[in-house]
Amino acid sequence: MKNVYILPSLHFFCFVVLFTIIGGLNYFRDDYHIPLVQISIVISLYLGYSILISYLILQAWSRSLFKIVVNAIIYLFLTFTFIPFIDFLVHSFLPRLGVVFFEVGLPENYVAFRARLISGYMTANLFAIFACLTYGAIYLVRSKRQLNKDLKQYRDRAVAIKYTSHFLTSVFANKFGEMLINDVPKDKTAKRDIIQFLAYLLEVEQLKKTATVVDEVDHLECFVRLLKMYYGEGTVLYSRESDDNIRYPDIPTGVLFFPLENCLKHANISVEYPVSYKISYTAAGLVVNCHNSWSPKEGLVHSGTGFALLEAKLALVDYTSSMEAKQDDGIFSVHLKLNFLN
Repeated sequence: MKNVYILPSLHFFCFVVLFTIIGGLNYFRDDYHIPLVQISIVISLYLGYSILISYLILQAWSRSLFKIVVNAIIYLFLTFTFIPFIDFLVHSFLPRLGVVFFEVGLPENYVAFRARLISGYMTANLFAIFACLTYGAIYLVRSKRQLNKDLKQYRDRAVAIKYTSHFLTSVFANKFGEMLINDVPKDKTAKRDIIQFLAYLLEVEQLKKTATVVDEVDHLECFVRLLKMYYGEGTVLYSRESDDNIRYPDIPTGVLFFPLENCLKHANISVEYPVSYKISYTAAGLVVNCHNSWSPKEGLVHSGTGFALLEAKLALVDYTSSMEAKQDDGIFSVHLKLNFLN
């Protein structure tokens, strides 16, 4: 069942329970039997207000301040119009339809009537709170289950092709890669980052695939968060300078990821020898500078596959680009520039 159906289902369940309880008690009464239509109307009003209130709560949850204020105003409107509306139904509208909730020949106790209405409105609020809490609990359980399912799916796909993918082979060649495949983080954000990163790795080697600068930066920062989670704070020095109000041309997937992956592949990373990654982009173009202290890993194979793939991707765009990787005075660096004006 989709999440959108959870809340209506909860209220329908409450309707059935209320109808069964009240209807059952009414059936066994000896003094007076309440007409079934009156029971149905009362329960429908309970549930109608409960549904409205619960949707106002859920719509305001974790939303903008404007949305919260609007929903609060709507709730206050429902609260202050509740008694006049029910009074209109009971004394004016429903009697015209032959549904009478009071003895016509007897004087009416309006104070007691208002007290019962307030009690009923409080009950509708309690129903709404119960429904929202239950909805939240069910949503969290299902989200966790779906998150674990997605995590397993992407891990299985990544393992299946890791020996045929340059980037997957590179990433999984160290303990960081083992963490991506084997660790079970308790933090939901970490799980989502692993899923996002593995999904990205599965498509990064598609030669003609492009994406927006914003999307590529989002994937890059996901990678940075995972690196910091594994290696520790201070091991990756990341900075970004940008103008988010500009619409940039699309760039090949993996262009921003490649320099950082190359720096990680060519050296051991620690707080003493961190990786520095700086990206800046304006209307004129995009510049990436990545470097680390030269501490080569043993048994590293310099295939050149990554450089060849990057050059092939850059050859397909309609703006000029340049890329340089070098090792100088104990520093390995990658410099990448995309010129959007040419």
